[in-house]
Parts: sequence; C-alpha cells; structure tokens
Amino acid sequence: MKKYCTIVFIILIQLILPRYSQAQSNFGFTVGGDLDKFYPVTFSDPNFWGPDRATEFEIGRQIHDDSQWRGSLIAKFRYHTNGWGAGAHFIDVDMNQGYNGINDNKFIAAWEDITFTNNSNCIVLWLRGGGTTYQFHSASTITVTKYDAPNLLPYQPENHAPITYKTAVEDFAQTYANITARNFYNMSANTHFFNSAIAINTNDAKGYRLAVNGDAIFTRAKVKSFGNWPDYVFKADYELPSLEKLAQIIRESQHLPGIPSAEEIKKEGQDLGEIQRLQMQKIEELTLYILELNKKLENQSRRIEQLEAAKK
Repeated sequence: MKKYCTIVFIILIQLILPRYSQAQSNFGFTVGGDLDKFYPVTFSDPNFWGPDRATEFEIGRQIHDDSQWRGSLIAKFRYHTNGWGAGAHFIDVDMNQGYNGINDNKFIAAWEDITFTNNSNCIVLWLRGGGTTYQFHSASTITVTKYDAPNLLPYQPENHAPITYKTAVEDFAQTYANITARNFYNMSANTHFFNSAIAINTNDAKGYRLAVNGDAIFTRAKVKSFGNWPDYVFKADYELPSLEKLAQIIRESQHLPGIPSAEEIKKEGQDLGEIQRLQMQKIEELTLYILELNKKLENQSRRIEQLEAAKK
C-alpha cells in the first residue's frame, strides 16, 4: 500500500509542477504571474555525475514576442553545480538583454547555484513573468521547472532559504555582459579596448572612466596633466605674496592659498594631476621665499662684518 501511495504522490508532483524536458532540448515555455516580477525557474544539471562535463543551454526571445516591443534576450549559460562540494562548480553567462530603443525591459534578474547544501542538482534563474515567452535550446536533456504561481511559492530546496520572486534586476545581471564566477585571465599581448567605464568592487563609477573601491598598487603611474605647469612662478612678472600676507591667509583659512581644504578633499576627493601641479607651485614659491630670505641673511652678514671691522 505504501508503495502505491508513493507512486501516486510522484505522479501528482509531476502534474502540479510545470516541467519541460527533452533530449537535445528545443522548446518554448511561458512564465506566468505578473509582468513586473521575476520568478524562479530551475534548470537541471544532467552532466553533474556524468559524463563529467559542463552543461550548456541558450535561452532567448524575439522583440515582439507576447506584445509589441516587449523586448529581446539572447543568453548562454554554461555551468556545473556544486552538489555538496564539487570542486568544478561555476556558472558562466554570456548575455545580451535590455534596451531596444523603445524600452529597457530586462528578462533575467539573477541566477544562483542552490546545491551547496543539498542534491537539488539545478541552478535557478529569475525570469520575467507576466506571460513572457522564452525559447530554450540545449544539446543536453535539461529539466526546466517554473515557480510562477502563488501555490508554488516559495520554492523550498532542502537546507536552503525559501526562494521567491524578485522585483528588480540584481546588480551583477548586466545588460550586455560576459559574467563568470572564476578568475579572469587574458594572455593576449594586444591592446584591449573598453568602450565603457570600468568599476572595480563597486557598481557606481560616478561618471569616471575607472572607479576602484579599495586599495590599488602600481609599479609605475603616469598622470598626464593638461593644466599649466607652474614654471610661471619663476617669471619676473609673477606676484609672490608677501610672508605677512601669506601668514594672514593661513590664520583665516587654515590652509595654504589655492590648495583645497580638508573638507573639500573629504567631499570631492583629489585630482592627482591637479594636486601635483598645486604642490609644485607651492614648492616653487617656497624656493623664492628661501632665496629672498637667504639674500636678506647675506646682507645682514655683510652688515655685521662691517660693524665688527669698524670697532677694531
């Protein structure tokens, strides 16, 4: 009796959960629910135990599928699940989604290998719902299971936090990206061109072409200054402030004239090229002050020598 109950239970599960699985899979499926939500959809890893190779699939859609200008997607996933501790676990993604000149719809909000503490043998993609159709292609037999209805959520893998829909695209799921969880090595000796900002350990480059959140080390760095290098300080018409005027400015502002204050640096940071230029200007001004003081000392020394000679 127990055996028959188990068989009936398995059949019911197969009927309840929307699954798709074919050898050398090529089929379409639709994610229901709301258009402004991304629902968990699992993709099995048939190559985990054998034949010991990565599983690959492509998922995509045309721009007018389901409604005018809803948007297009072409993405390729290559992965191997963890399954309690496999060493070769990863998810690599080559993805193009988003802006088409009309709207900026995204279709993949995130992905995750959920098998670090269980044998679920699948990865999860969060796909846009609202009756959005996707075409699926793979050389492997992959089971696709959708969790796009209230009675199917939250999805609860063994020893894993409950999984439900998302309402926004995660930062790592970029519009156009090749995303890997592994280290990146490029052994080409050619020059590499980047037509966008590069942000390291941050998602906001704040308008700069390179943004690094953290420490950086260089064996050599060269800053090309577009400003006027301050050799003009040594020209005859340069107005060097008197020491009395300089002392007054320092008393009032608590920093050298022309140099950003501590508050400005804290708020805006510092331009290395510009601060080097300003520091050189102050060094050259300091040199003029030293030369001027040295001239006065020499005059005083000669005057003292003359006075001492007159006493003899």
